[in-house]
Amino acid sequence: MLYSSILKWAAGSKTKLDPNINYDTRKLLELVDLHNLSGRFLFRIQKEKINWITPQLLKGLKDLHIDTRKKVMRNIRAFNELKDMLPKKTQIILIKGVSTYILCNQEEVMRAGDIDILSNDTSSVVRALVNAGYQQTKAPFLHEIGEYSKDGIEFDIHDHFPVYSYSSELRNADLISLNKVNIRHQSYSFASQPIAFSDLGRHAHHGKQPPLDSVVVTDPNLLAIIICAHAFMNYTNMWSISHRKKAYVRLSEIADLFSLSKHADFDTKKLLKYTRRYHAQDSVEWAASVSMSLFGENPLPVNINLKKGDLIPASRFPRCLWWNFWVGLPAKPDDLLFTNWMSIDKLTDYIEANEVVFGNDLKSSGWYSSMSKENLTMLKRYFTMNGKPILISLNFRHAKKSLVIEINIERTMKTSIDRVRVDLGKYATEWELDNIEKKVKMTGDKEFTSSYKQSSREYKIVFKIDLGKLEIDDMLGHQVSLLIGVAKHDNAGKIVASNLFPIQLSSMKI
Repeated sequence: MLYSSILKWAAGSKTKLDPNINYDTRKLLELVDLHNLSGRFLFRIQKEKINWITPQLLKGLKDLHIDTRKKVMRNIRAFNELKDMLPKKTQIILIKGVSTYILCNQEEVMRAGDIDILSNDTSSVVRALVNAGYQQTKAPFLHEIGEYSKDGIEFDIHDHFPVYSYSSELRNADLISLNKVNIRHQSYSFASQPIAFSDLGRHAHHGKQPPLDSVVVTDPNLLAIIICAHAFMNYTNMWSISHRKKAYVRLSEIADLFSLSKHADFDTKKLLKYTRRYHAQDSVEWAASVSMSLFGENPLPVNINLKKGDLIPASRFPRCLWWNFWVGLPAKPDDLLFTNWMSIDKLTDYIEANEVVFGNDLKSSGWYSSMSKENLTMLKRYFTMNGKPILISLNFRHAKKSLVIEINIERTMKTSIDRVRVDLGKYATEWELDNIEKKVKMTGDKEFTSSYKQSSREYKIVFKIDLGKLEIDDMLGHQVSLLIGVAKHDNAGKIVASNLFPIQLSSMKI
């Protein structure tokens, strides 16, 4: 509570703090850096007389902001250099990142990150970057054409920027009472409306002075939509962000909305027009709810029936566990400001998990199956896309201070890609088999190791993770919660079958 109060104060909250507060300077600086708040924090200190600021904290904040400023100016130079290298008719526009600084021309709003751009000719942009010595560091994925890096500078090239929204079926689904049923039949979609380069270019703005005057960004209203949509996407996508070392809600993004609302070109009618055009109602209402919950103020022109400190409405803003499986999970607003925000134990308690108990020797828990088979215990609780589970069996072992998870998947259909996810909350990994190219790859945390065998009847994947990574010396007397997911994709990449199994592992005390 102490650190969240300080962070919100630094981001602009009007709440007064106790003048005699005590804090760990190193921990506070790490959180300030996590939320990109060094400039706003220093600006607030300069405006108000604060008794609890120590010389160590002040120096740390100045060092952070100097580093942020260097990165921001480096990114601006890189953008201008790229712009000069492009053919005459090729245009680029910057989104997110330093855009708020370009528009507002206020040093306190500086925040560094990747250089996210859209263009009317992405092929020329990629060619120019490669010719300038940039290396491709991320392959195309969804709306991103690729990431290109050199000397710590990263360009993320987008085909468009997606604004996600709930489908009508998802918006009206009862996702609060999941613990009342064992088999949760779901296949909800998350719709996406693109913001194209042409949309951004029609509303192009430039900075007011060199070197900002040659940087092209969009207007404050469309930028606010983009910030809302980006933050909302992170909020809903639990399976992507939960195990990453980043805050669930970054205060610099919410604070940017307040800054943009004070821009001379901010127009509530325009923002509402954009909201309708890009189906951004969910994103904008979510951002307004978070603003009201954290700050007690709302910079956006939508009515929100919340007060400061209220929970983000779980039924209004459900979150994705994996692919098409969703849950309405309550969250305290202050909890969203820290890393490792999601307790996998609380999640599996909330949705009710399959209980798996190790025997006294802790060597094996026995086999568990998605279908009732001889000598196998059935996994009774699961999410399913098609009404019946993919045929799998699981075995959990405790070996040499490691947790071993063996997953056997029966080959019942021809698919282009088979995917398996193991999510322990703090750590997660995805294993992928490309049946066309006969290749296997893993993404996610490197704390996992895996081995793989296949026959004409099944795949066998064995995952292993050191119990020390889970802060457990021995399974005896401990509980480990996890989600195991299995998904299959057709030749077009469309998901055709998927299951998610919530599991709680525990041991019998001798």
